[in-house]
Amino acid sequence: MLYAVMYNTVLLGACLFAGLYGRWPERVGIAMLFVASHVTGVVRLLVGADFSKFESWVSGIDILVLVALIVLSLRADRFWPLWAAGFHLAGLATHLAVYVGGVPTPMAYAHGLIFWSYAVLAALVAGTWFEVVRPHRRPVYRA
Repeated sequence: MLYAVMYNTVLLGACLFAGLYGRWPERVGIAMLFVASHVTGVVRLLVGADFSKFESWVSGIDILVLVALIVLSLRADRFWPLWAAGFHLAGLATHLAVYVGGVPTPMAYAHGLIFWSYAVLAALVAGTWFEVVRPHRRPVYRA
């Protein structure tokens, strides 16, 4: 439960930051990540997933998010969607490893997915900072 509260807090903070300072690619990314995170939570509750076996519904949602991030990276003039897609692909590799080799422990499966979710959010925040917020700052001149 603590992990869910912590992730949702970071998700909300990243979405607020990107929503306030970002442009259309950041807002599309916010919508994708926010909706995907909450749909995944609802599906996990309905199916009763507990990371004890391969979660086909969650991996299906993750595949759709990967496709959406790739399309966004092709349409946007930003680098962060490509980084986010790469991190999300690493999360899908976690699903693939569990599908092929079985679940080592439920916590290892969960942590493998959670780690890459935070990396995707970090790509969104860093991309918003470097592409939108930072260029508007005054240059620093050093003697």
